[in-house]
Amino acid sequence: MESPKVGDDAPDLGTVKSEVEGVSEMIITDMKHKNIGRGGTYIICYDGTIKLGSTDSQPIKATIFAFQCDADEMSAMHKKWSSFDHPSVMKSLGCSWGSRHHSKYGFVAFPMFHLTFSDLIAKGSRAVEMGRFTEVFTEAVSQIVKGLQALHDNGFFCPNLKGADIAIKMNNNSIDAKIWNFTVCTSDVKKNMDWKRLGDMLRVVAERNFANSSDSLEIHYVCYQISKGQIRGLDILQQSAFLSVREKFEKVLFLWTHVSIHCKPKQIHPLDESKSAYTLTEFLDANSIESTRPLWIGNKRIKSAPKTLRNLLDELRDIIEHEVEYIPSDVIAKLGHKEIELGKTKSDLEHYIRQILGIRVSYYSVMGFQSDIRIGI
Repeated sequence: MESPKVGDDAPDLGTVKSEVEGVSEMIITDMKHKNIGRGGTYIICYDGTIKLGSTDSQPIKATIFAFQCDADEMSAMHKKWSSFDHPSVMKSLGCSWGSRHHSKYGFVAFPMFHLTFSDLIAKGSRAVEMGRFTEVFTEAVSQIVKGLQALHDNGFFCPNLKGADIAIKMNNNSIDAKIWNFTVCTSDVKKNMDWKRLGDMLRVVAERNFANSSDSLEIHYVCYQISKGQIRGLDILQQSAFLSVREKFEKVLFLWTHVSIHCKPKQIHPLDESKSAYTLTEFLDANSIESTRPLWIGNKRIKSAPKTLRNLLDELRDIIEHEVEYIPSDVIAKLGHKEIELGKTKSDLEHYIRQILGIRVSYYSVMGFQSDIRIGI
């Protein structure tokens, strides 16, 4: 049960009607085939339509995949791909198989799509802006993660997960990501490989979109953790790289409020590096931050530069709640066409903070209310 390989002749079907198991008919309307995926593992597909139910039903636009298989294999594939119901998993609409010189091909129809996650991974896809994943890309990843988790929970996985296995539909500024290629799985090892492969794809996105500077540490962190299997499932979406700016700022304020109420300050002390875990208060008041405060913050602050995480939280809280007083003039200024052509990029307050806060305790651990240092409360 394989897709046509490189060098195989694609079935030259033109406009063809075919009876479909359990429905009326499948029609391939465009003889020009497309390839989903790259190299020797691509799958041939066509634009077409499928009519469901009675002969009076309206045809649905479909992407029709061609596989080398027999009728029984084709039926099994359709049954598998149509049996799972989840917003982030695409359901098969019907299957058919060729006759005469097309008899080695089976066909499966899905709701029409022309993009896959591979297109979002591509260089210049604008998946990364200002050193962070864009909200549209983050939404796509969120849907993929939720779809994968649902498949795993119901005994499925995605063998050799790749961008071509995930259909993408764009509608203005919104995005729908749906996994279409999956199979039955009884091994947790295979399921865990889905997360590692997702991490590898995210790492490629970062590299191709130039997220390789100090202001992209949160992206490097999450890609590394996922690809190594240290973060998986819905926990991925709690990482700061997948939070919006508003969500990051809200977490900082929430953490500041929690610390103010429950963690009374202690005398500043050096961090005992021999310990493997710390109480939150110990960590908050350890003299472990090296910070060079930029002028746009220093001109507005009376207190000295922060030396502890508690000091840093106080400073971030003040900047977030009084951003109009702090925000630098070049963040407010709009870029002209010439500036954009010269390579100047936009910035905002969150990006500005990431660029200039030189601290040993990473900024993203505060923004995401997380830390790679184990803290026990």
